[in-house]
Amino acid sequence: MMKLVLLLALAINFAAAGDLWAAVQKTPELSTLKKFIVQRNLVSRLNEGGSFTLFAPSNSAFSAQPQQNINFMNNAANEEETKKILLFHIMRGAHKMNELMDAQTGTSYNDMTLNFYDDGANGQVENAAVTRKDIKADNGILHVIDRMMVPPGAQLPVTDFRRRRLAGLGEAAVDADGEQNIDEAGEAEGDWIDEEN
Repeated sequence: MMKLVLLLALAINFAAAGDLWAAVQKTPELSTLKKFIVQRNLVSRLNEGGSFTLFAPSNSAFSAQPQQNINFMNNAANEEETKKILLFHIMRGAHKMNELMDAQTGTSYNDMTLNFYDDGANGQVENAAVTRKDIKADNGILHVIDRMMVPPGAQLPVTDFRRRRLAGLGEAAVDADGEQNIDEAGEAEGDWIDEEN
């Protein structure tokens, strides 16, 4: 009986396994990332041979971007620039966050430097906090992050912006480096707006 239970458990785990692309597809909070990957023909990067690490911006990470940037990325005329941004979120090799924080730096799929920090929680890559880490896939590891990372030299319409939360006691302003500033009293509590610096 015990042997049968173990075999069933192994079968369930095997059935649940999948590559990084499968992991993106079955994670509701990554539906915006899924759309961009399909649009820019990058599915093969996540289900090809070898092993990879994907830093996957959540839907809210894309929502935090100024609308001009999202419109830019949705425009087929900007396909190559959008690919550069998306490939900045992939590394070769399967890397857990503790390993990356120890190393402090790594190299993206498109040969750009990524910086890693120990924030006392799940870790941070560039200016993005890791909200879920070390999600295993057949061909690598996925980490969900709370910001879309913008590589140096990216030709987005807005690359330097603050995200302000309008609150009853003041406007909590979060700049592109993730630092919070407090301005004068705001308006509708809980609303988020983006502004250029």
